Amino acid sequence: MANLKVGNTTIGKIAVIEPYEDVYVDDTSLPPTSWVRPSHWIDMPTIASGEHKCAFLFAVPSGDQNGEDSLSRYFALNAYGSQLSTNSYVTDFSIDWGDGSTDYVNQSGGRPAMPIEHEFEFSSLSESTEFVDNGRKYRQAMVVLEANSGVYSFDFKYYKNHGGYSRNVKKLNILEFDINLPDATQLTANHNNGYMMDLQLLKKARVHAPSASHFSALFDYASNLEQLDMYSGTMPNLTGIQYMFRNCGLAQLPSFDTSSVAGAKGAFSQMSNVKNFPSGFYSFDNITDCTNLFYRSSFEQIHFDIPSTVTVMRSMFSASSNLQKITGNWDTSNVTDMQQAFNDSRQLAYTPDFSISGVQNLYYTFKGCYELKKLPDIILYNCTNARWCFESCRSIEEINLDLSNPNNNDIRYENLFTNCYSLRKVNLLNSNIYTPNSVGVQSMFSSCISLQELPYFNLSGVTNTYGFVSNCINLKKIGGINAPHTTNMDYMFDHCNTLEDIGESNFATEATSLTRAYRGFRNAYALKKFPISDLSNFYFCQDFFYNCNFSDEIDVDFSNCITSNNPGNTNWFANMNYGRNPLRIKSLTIPSGAKLHSMFYSNGNLVSIPYVDASNVDSCTSMFNYATALEVGALSGISKSIGYYRCPMASGATLDVINGLASGVTGQTIDLRQVPGVYALSSDQLSIATSKGWTVTT
Repeated sequence: MANLKVGNTTIGKIAVIEPYEDVYVDDTSLPPTSWVRPSHWIDMPTIASGEHKCAFLFAVPSGDQNGEDSLSRYFALNAYGSQLSTNSYVTDFSIDWGDGSTDYVNQSGGRPAMPIEHEFEFSSLSESTEFVDNGRKYRQAMVVLEANSGVYSFDFKYYKNHGGYSRNVKKLNILEFDINLPDATQLTANHNNGYMMDLQLLKKARVHAPSASHFSALFDYASNLEQLDMYSGTMPNLTGIQYMFRNCGLAQLPSFDTSSVAGAKGAFSQMSNVKNFPSGFYSFDNITDCTNLFYRSSFEQIHFDIPSTVTVMRSMFSASSNLQKITGNWDTSNVTDMQQAFNDSRQLAYTPDFSISGVQNLYYTFKGCYELKKLPDIILYNCTNARWCFESCRSIEEINLDLSNPNNNDIRYENLFTNCYSLRKVNLLNSNIYTPNSVGVQSMFSSCISLQELPYFNLSGVTNTYGFVSNCINLKKIGGINAPHTTNMDYMFDHCNTLEDIGESNFATEATSLTRAYRGFRNAYALKKFPISDLSNFYFCQDFFYNCNFSDEIDVDFSNCITSNNPGNTNWFANMNYGRNPLRIKSLTIPSGAKLHSMFYSNGNLVSIPYVDASNVDSCTSMFNYATALEVGALSGISKSIGYYRCPMASGATLDVINGLASGVTGQTIDLRQVPGVYALSSDQLSIATSKGWTVTT
């Protein structure tokens, strides 16, 4: 409470209440622009509301600059009179080009040849109209079109290729225009073939076209527009406003009837001077396509109702870097495409509640929404593409998830929640995740660094689990993963540094092809139990358990680690040095042609292996080098060079290794350097190896 005194009179205590944090500022209440029409501009003609007449104040540049000004001296337009039938019109109008030249079109029936174009000459225009803008000289011409029988269709043709010049953006040097066409149904600024009309000199405009059906690109790239007067009555025919205000410089949007508009693709995209899209200013009750509607705009707040008629929201708010809040009533029950709808709107913190359960395309939908704190329930029954959908939603802490896919859609899920740094809780509404797509659940939760626990996942309908929870550095427990059909476990648990328990899990036991697991559990330091129950289907597993620290007795099957399967670098159990917990191999399967080089290289956990037949291995160079805990390491029938460098085997275990070597070999070496037991052996015992043809390095 505060005491308020006015003069010498004490009023008493009043409550001081802070305003709500989100105060919606409606730009429709802002004062009109203070822009003043330049006095050196030619006066516009007076046009009555019933006339079929247009006027354009055109600025003609002097000189030439790489062909740019040559193109800018052209003005072209299309105009057809009252329509008799398809492609048949009564066309009767004149054009005064303002430099002493005129054109007439008088044709009943058919379609007159269009466009009508005119090239201005700077020198032919009155010197009294000359002015300088940004260091360039211009002279003015007043272009006036007047129709005697009405105009059905009218548009600007802004791209012109003369003299071999070609430009992606064509300047149309209009300073001001007044379009008064009460019967026109088609009123557009042509932007075909990717060429955009650049109206950067346009400052003021008036449009009176109550019968128009399209205003497509009418003020597209009018980046310096200051004043706009639009017909404000009902417009029942207006169905399209595509790109109408794209990159338009207006500081205040005009009021006009949008209640029948169905297509508004890019209508308010790249606008930079309006901060708040006006609440209740427009009604879009029949809109269907919202593609790029506010794309890359500078709006900070947008109020927009989405009716059930909307089917497409692709890139609707994408890359709106200043956007913080969206309000409105949303019915997204018929929306099928939300690709990139909110992508890279990095300050967006609030959206209305809405459903995505019927959406088919969710590619990049919320990617890069750093501040968004709440997501809709992620129920993707109709989706076919959800890749990167929520990537880098850095403030999301909890999600509700159902990827059971009852319709068996070929869905892409990769990187679905990658880099969701604050995600702490995943509520599975259904534990089943299914997709026949070969990309599967690749990197789905990668780098979710706040995750500490995940529930049980049934991935029996997935073949690719690449990077599923990679770099989840604080993840401690998973309720279990059933992935019997996975054929790609590369990086699946890579850098899960604190992961201790993955429950009762199953990997690759029913896969229809061989499974790879490159760096599958690399740096999973804290994992206490060996995670793979059956290795028989694995083949390409370099650094599979790099820096792991199991204390366990395990079964190891190298059946598919053979030359014909191209297993790559075969250091599956290499570099297990992190904690020195004892690892013992209970059973070991070594097939003919096995590639075992460096298989246990630098493994500081391995204590013992069983004595099994290894007579037909393809390679085993450096197989046990730096296995600094290995006490029992003999194999039977080894005929290829093998290394035990720095293994702490005693004399008996070392002699067992020598006795297990195959006889009659040539050019093969056994590395026993710094093996303690070798120095306790007699020369006769060492000669056992040399008599078999081996070179012994000690």
